[in-house]
Amino acid sequence: MVKRYHYFHCHIKIAN
Repeated sequence: MVKRYHYFHCHIKIAN
């Protein structure tokens, strides 16, 4: 699913 990818991307962006 792309939803998990989106969530990960958002999380990584904030963590970065």
